[in-house]
Amino acid sequence: MSPDGLPDINKLLTFYQNSQFSTSLMHGDLNSPNILVDGDKIVGIVDWDTCGWDPEYWEYTTAWNVNPYNVFWRDEVGKFLEEYPEALRMEEIRLKYFGDI
Repeated sequence: MSPDGLPDINKLLTFYQNSQFSTSLMHGDLNSPNILVDGDKIVGIVDWDTCGWDPEYWEYTTAWNVNPYNVFWRDEVGKFLEEYPEALRMEEIRLKYFGDI
């Protein structure tokens, strides 16, 4: 990593150090193929192999980043999950410098 990335890394570290998020059971791979719909009603969610106890923002940030080829998906995520814009910015920094963990 070049020294140019240090301000971003410092922002990320500060975010993690100051976080006061609760943890909850999260699906971890919430995207359109994993949501079963009948008409306008969600009737099921499948593919729970990445579930875990994660910070409350995790479902939103992973759903936002799960499939960059699914162009409509990002417009839909905020309609059914609470939005965490600062956590999303920090997740983008984490992905940029450390990749998918």
